[in-house]
Amino acid sequence: MNWVFRPDYVAKINVLDPRVRPQFEEFLHALDRKGMRYALGDTRRDEAREWELWKIGRRPPEEVDAGNPHLWVVMNPGLIVTRVPPGSGKGPHFFGLAGDVYPVDEHGALMQTHDLHWIDTITQMWTLAETCGLDALGHKQEDRPGDEYWSGDPCHFQAHGWRSMIPSAVSKEV
Repeated sequence: MNWVFRPDYVAKINVLDPRVRPQFEEFLHALDRKGMRYALGDTRRDEAREWELWKIGRRPPEEVDAGNPHLWVVMNPGLIVTRVPPGSGKGPHFFGLAGDVYPVDEHGALMQTHDLHWIDTITQMWTLAETCGLDALGHKQEDRPGDEYWSGDPCHFQAHGWRSMIPSAVSKEV
């Protein structure tokens, strides 16, 4: 086993929804078998973590309630890491149905997205994820509803049909 952050791996996998946990375990084992280096980022996110991520690239308007994420102003679109408003109870991370897996170079650093080796590596990761039953969100643009594809999030992997896996009262709002 070749996990880059092994203590984090166990904790982050264990908080995933049990219906998607086996696919993520198989995906990470497949990466290990191929000798690929990676870092496991966020899986399930609570509201506090969503607020941390929401603040990146945004700021609250001074004259309004900073606790209302819908009123925040995007200052740097390139830094935005989530489109899910904190406290909304929306998004696959909130339900433990998604995880972020980042390619890592031979020195243990996250690979840069403009590097040809990164493109080759992430493409291999997408293929392995799909083989293991995950939806490689950054992989395919075709046949996706408009808000289902976000090319700025190529390291995001989630359960296929995650919306159908959440409680029906919530899924009508998501």
